[in-house]
Amino acid sequence: MISINKNNEPKLNTYMVSKEELDILLAQYGSKLDPVDQNKLAQKKFQMQRAKHFEQRFLKKTD
Repeated sequence: MISINKNNEPKLNTYMVSKEELDILLAQYGSKLDPVDQNKLAQKKFQMQRAKHFEQRFLKKTD
């Protein structure tokens, strides 16, 4: 299931697959995948860490 968030970026659910299933999927669809932009990935990770930090601060204040 894919839902759209406020930034019009798809919100993807995560799934666990075995190594064999992953190899099969990459063999079938690997050439169709977009390359990962490492800068965008690092920025997103930083934003998630920051959001967790603010959430923890908020929860600490409300206690």
